[in-house]
Amino acid sequence: MGIFRIEEDVFWSLAPHDVSMMLALFKEEPREIKLDGQSFITPGVKDEARLNMTFPSGGRAHIFVSWLHPFKEQRLVVVGERAMAVFEDTEADWNKKLAIYPHQVDMSSSEPVPIIAKPNYVSVPKIEPLKNECEEFLRAICKQTIPYTNAKEALKVLQVMEEVSRFT
Repeated sequence: MGIFRIEEDVFWSLAPHDVSMMLALFKEEPREIKLDGQSFITPGVKDEARLNMTFPSGGRAHIFVSWLHPFKEQRLVVVGERAMAVFEDTEADWNKKLAIYPHQVDMSSSEPVPIIAKPNYVSVPKIEPLKNECEEFLRAICKQTIPYTNAKEALKVLQVMEEVSRFT
């Protein structure tokens, strides 16, 4: 279980990074967003939340954050037409953090039949994300360049967060 807050809900505490990743993956802002969350510990402060986003290109994203789970899970799943990619950040083996599942669906009969494939693991460089982020920030300052994650990107994330908060 996570640390419970009494002034900040789980959505604002844990979801901004996930929203940022979705905006980067889809390279567009969502057309429709909907948040559903529950307050179990402190009245009025969400302990778990589910955000659904639909993008103009037709893509969809789902973000789930919770302080109530008895285990830590940080997983990004991307389902595509020819394969699925799973990035499991809590996986200790760096050679297994990113898996590509080339699953297929056989549509030749009257009912779809899944064809399950073994994962192909993609090696991920062993780096500390926060350290990498800080180094990128320092590089941008020293070289006077725009960092990868900049104020424009942060504003887009905040706009999604604010839009969702208006209706909850």
